[in-house]
Amino acid sequence: MFACRPLRHHLLAVLAPLLVTACNGDTPSRQRLNLDIFSSQLGVELNNMDQNVRPQDDLYRFVNGRWLAVVEVPADGSSYGAFEKLASRADLQLSDIIRRIVAAPGESLDANQRRIRNLYLSLADAERAEELGLTPLDAIRQKIAALQDKTGLAGLFAEFQVMGLSVPLQFLVLPDNRDTSVHAGYLDQSGLGLPNRRYYFPGETTEEAAEDAATKALLGDYEAHIARMLGLAGAQNRASRAKGVLALETRLARGHVGPAFLRDRGKMYNPASHADIARMAPNMDWQEYFAALGIAAPARLILRQPDYLGALNGALEDFSLEVWRDYLAFHLLDDMADVLPAAVLEARFDFYQRRLRGVQKLRPRERRAATLVNRILGDALGPYYVAEHFSPRSRDRVERMVGNIRAAFAGRIRALEWMGPETRARALQKLAALTVKVGYPEVWRNYEGLEIRADDAAGNLLRAGRADWRRITGKLGKPVDRREWMVSPQLVNAFYNPATNEIVFPAGILQPPFFNPQAEEAVNYGAIGAVIGHEISHAFDDQGRKSDGRGNLRDWWQQGDAQEFERRAQALVRQYETYEPVAGLALDGRLTLGENIGDRGGLLAAYDAYRISLKGKRSLHIMNFSGEQRFFIGWAQIWRRVYTADDLRRRLLNDSHPPGEYRVNGVVANLAVFHDAFQVVEGDKLYLPPEERVTIW
Repeated sequence: MFACRPLRHHLLAVLAPLLVTACNGDTPSRQRLNLDIFSSQLGVELNNMDQNVRPQDDLYRFVNGRWLAVVEVPADGSSYGAFEKLASRADLQLSDIIRRIVAAPGESLDANQRRIRNLYLSLADAERAEELGLTPLDAIRQKIAALQDKTGLAGLFAEFQVMGLSVPLQFLVLPDNRDTSVHAGYLDQSGLGLPNRRYYFPGETTEEAAEDAATKALLGDYEAHIARMLGLAGAQNRASRAKGVLALETRLARGHVGPAFLRDRGKMYNPASHADIARMAPNMDWQEYFAALGIAAPARLILRQPDYLGALNGALEDFSLEVWRDYLAFHLLDDMADVLPAAVLEARFDFYQRRLRGVQKLRPRERRAATLVNRILGDALGPYYVAEHFSPRSRDRVERMVGNIRAAFAGRIRALEWMGPETRARALQKLAALTVKVGYPEVWRNYEGLEIRADDAAGNLLRAGRADWRRITGKLGKPVDRREWMVSPQLVNAFYNPATNEIVFPAGILQPPFFNPQAEEAVNYGAIGAVIGHEISHAFDDQGRKSDGRGNLRDWWQQGDAQEFERRAQALVRQYETYEPVAGLALDGRLTLGENIGDRGGLLAAYDAYRISLKGKRSLHIMNFSGEQRFFIGWAQIWRRVYTADDLRRRLLNDSHPPGEYRVNGVVANLAVFHDAFQVVEGDKLYLPPEERVTIW
């Protein structure tokens, strides 16, 4: 426990009469200020709660109802909630760091500070972008125009990837999923300007197609966007040429697999020899492709979608060189729009942000510049962010919570009535092998050799792409460094990496309302504790369970246990497919299965850890809420979110995460401990009979 706890209890006693009034919704403005102060100490955002809603009927709106009634999506965003609020705060904090570096005397800056300064100045200079026009891309555009025949396309695809540009085939360097001690080369589907294949086939009856007029209208708008960009690049007959580019992408999309299929780690692992890929796509000049990538042709590759090579080969055969040139020219402008004249930037914004996501306003150039600096030089900014916004005390407390929740998860595995002893023992072995990363890396990325100029925004992006490519391909065939962080510490997110069996919690997410170092245990365990449990649960979701403690794809399950897991998982799929956030568009239970398993398992493990933290004592009642109730309130408040209509639809078609409402109500309705905490009984809207509740971990 921490020192300010007695003071907080004294504050509660002083404010008790006021707090009862506040919950009744009659709080004067002066009292609201005090309530906000108290809320920051308690960890429960009391002003967001709607006392007219019963938690037994709708926990999500009980906790967030007032907030949902008044908050709108900002004009420069497509959604808004706890994640966006925290990300916006981190953006401001990083912008402040960048401004101080830019304002400092040049001679006082070290190499990374000069890179930050020069990159920001180049990106923020709107006048120079207008003055230069498209000339920063002249060398690349000339290469596209100079193509004499389609045999040269393979090399140009590779050159585009080296620079960080969009390509119809991606070469990846990742841990080999069958031997995660070493990095291997992968080939991956790519090349679409729309989010995934289902956007290209409105009206089809295939399982992954979107069957509605809205998708057909969007496809028409995408064709118009292609035409607009080609016109900005100086193309004549842009409408007919846009049809050609769209037809080419549609051919590529035929060979793509959809988002739910992409989650299947087993199906995404298909070893092939160099001779195999040459037979599958003879129209690709593979020798030129690997030479342009700057690597020796690997004797063995892993294909994530083997059928896609056939689709790419057919597109190389059937579409003219002129169409391929237009395709590359279009994607070049789209990729580089941030550093090009306003007409190009606005064209890209109009389609990808305004049309596809419902965003109404382009963010100020200075803010966009800071975001790009963070994307490119994240580990150069990271040490400053951590020093100013993440304390060693917070790191220690989160690490203790991780230990407690891992122990609680182990307890749940030991108590599983449906799992046999052999599978249970291996599950516990995997859990014990889990690597935990909290806050920030011990070793920061080295940017040595990356040249950043204050007057060359486009060149900076391309040089950064090449530097990143050299770093990535330098790993090929070499041992995996399990100490390496794949993200910067200021990222507002957390994740599980199945290939290395690790959970990662960057400093960016370890802030209120996810983690509040001033708050008591119930809310923190319900918020960041459940997120910790969620990421642990991913090691045992429908895909994570397929690998062992080293991250290797290996079936360690006894047959009967695997069958029971699948039975329970399918019940969860069916349950989520009854939820319809948009009329006519239900949740995809297969696509969201991993997240739904993670939410349930994580919330239960965090709940057990919270109960253990009480050491046998009853939880304190604060604001007429028990600790168990505050735990679930902590969970509900981190998922509050509002969306534009376009963005909600986009997420339902692409995102493996359900909307916030279903991450709250859809989860807790299955949990006996929630029913107990709020005395949920038959007739309440969140009541589920015990036989209908789905629990896996």
